Amino acid sequence: MADLAVTFLETGTFLVRCAGSDTYTVHQAIIRSKGGHIFSAIEKKYAEEKHIYTFQDTDEGTLLRFIVWAYYDDYPAVVEIPTSSNDGEQPSKDQPIDENHAIFSHLRVYIFADAYMIPCLKWMAGKKLTDVLDDMNAPEKISERLDLILALDLAVSHLPESDLLLHWLTWHCACWLEKLRSEPQFFEILGKIASCLIKYVQASESRPPDWVRMDQEKGDIVREGPFKTFIHGTLYYKRLRQHLSTAPVLPAHQL
Repeated sequence: MADLAVTFLETGTFLVRCAGSDTYTVHQAIIRSKGGHIFSAIEKKYAEEKHIYTFQDTDEGTLLRFIVWAYYDDYPAVVEIPTSSNDGEQPSKDQPIDENHAIFSHLRVYIFADAYMIPCLKWMAGKKLTDVLDDMNAPEKISERLDLILALDLAVSHLPESDLLLHWLTWHCACWLEKLRSEPQFFEILGKIASCLIKYVQASESRPPDWVRMDQEKGDIVREGPFKTFIHGTLYYKRLRQHLSTAPVLPAHQL
């Protein structure tokens, strides 16, 4: 193990950063060992970018969590971002006010891992996020409702429609549709999320489709109100939990 650590430390390094952030040094062998496309993405453009690779599609907190995970096989929800990184910057509309909010920190890591096809990191972030949401009670506070709305908006904007976690998050929000509809921000993103949400929500006066009635017989949830939320997503929940029960294993040549 010690020899392996020395081998990693003796390899070359990359300098990486986000737009406007500090620069961080990471060992090439560590990045390569984690699988996915991130090593090839950095290597391909490294010389072109004057030997500093800039991530254009993520924030500094997510980059820091990835680096910590790369070295320690885990990452914290809360990271301390150097104050120099934020000097003179205006907050982005795409970023939540609290960079270290557990929902957003895990969701952004998940999106990052999906973009660079890093299976072990994607698995870990998905598990951390679903654990956080499973522990949440009904979103009674405005801030809690806005967190869910923004999280769903972020997921729909960055994940493919077939993504299992996206379906699970949509289902989770559908459970609290009546509460989320009380916020104007929900209607601002409704056009973007409608195609996902409609799979789980149907007007209450309408007759449930056959697949919903079949799922109800299996114990799925129905919430009453102007809309009934038919939790067909229970299927996605079970599939996701099964998927998250075992961490993916990297091919031997990447270890």
